[in-house]
Amino acid sequence: MTIVNRLSLIFSLNQLTLLLKLLRAILAGMDTTRVTRQHIASKRHIRLARGVVAVALTVTATWSGVGVSIAATPSNLPIEPVGYNVVDGKLDTNNPIANAEIQKDPGYSSTQPSGQANAQSPLVPKAQNLAGAEMGVNHLQEGALPNVVIGNDDRKEVSDTKQTPARWVGKLHSTTQSGGSSYCTASLISKDTVITAGHCVAKGQSKWTFAAGENKGQQPYGTAAAKQIWYDKKYGETGHDWAVIKLDSAVGEKTGWFGMNVPDTQKLVDTQATVIGYPGDKDNGAQWADRNKVVKVTDRQVVYQTDTFNGQSGSSVMDDKSMIFAIHTGGKTGENYGTILTGELFNVCANVAAASPAT
Repeated sequence: MTIVNRLSLIFSLNQLTLLLKLLRAILAGMDTTRVTRQHIASKRHIRLARGVVAVALTVTATWSGVGVSIAATPSNLPIEPVGYNVVDGKLDTNNPIANAEIQKDPGYSSTQPSGQANAQSPLVPKAQNLAGAEMGVNHLQEGALPNVVIGNDDRKEVSDTKQTPARWVGKLHSTTQSGGSSYCTASLISKDTVITAGHCVAKGQSKWTFAAGENKGQQPYGTAAAKQIWYDKKYGETGHDWAVIKLDSAVGEKTGWFGMNVPDTQKLVDTQATVIGYPGDKDNGAQWADRNKVVKVTDRQVVYQTDTFNGQSGSSVMDDKSMIFAIHTGGKTGENYGTILTGELFNVCANVAAASPAT
């Protein structure tokens, strides 16, 4: 009995079709996430797809005789955006937002920064430096993921957060479930939209406010409250820790905002990653930043040696032209990491950013 005949006794026709597609994709070095997403017709097939993907990897490894260098299946599955309006400071989880086109291809895979043409990372070589502009890290948040300083602490304090790109970054203040205060970092991607980490919004927090360019307690552009929040139902899994927030005012009209792009993951290793945020180990409330190289890339996650600290979750990870290509989410000994702006995540960010202001 052939392997296909054996599998037909285990899987339905629909599952077997997906399995064969995945086997061909893996052997050809194609993106299994895209194949899976195209095949899954409805949410009820996702759980079945997990098992099919696992079998596909096992069968492929057996046939090829070598290990399969594909991310664990949970992180390889399509993202599952869920959106809620913020009512009285809390997510209205009883009424999820129905938006069938939130993942629709907007027709482009990058956006340009607004507010200053050709803005440079503040930590590139001196000829392009922005007078020591600081970058931010966020405060230790309830349930925050660890962030680490790798070797020597190379972070630099930003002296003027009214410069770009520092003013495009801000503190995302919130209230914890226990009633305490906490914050993450978030970055403007349109006049009224910021991106941050999923665990900064999905763990029972409330009353989110964003303060662009906050510096040592000063908020030069005031604050804007969250009116609508989107994040991934699987935010606890690798590559799914992201969130997009629609604000109640267009602070970006005063500050400008970051450009963002879907990176070529095959070319990211050894490039530079600058992380902006408000580190919890610095007691002065200033923005801080570091720039170091990318050391590893998977389908959904980028790993870098850029120094961070707890509270920096949600910081933008940008290249030397201040283009965001990932969202910082955490770290462990010897490395920090972020969620890559894949094509599907970029689509969500772009569509929320382009949508009419939240009401």
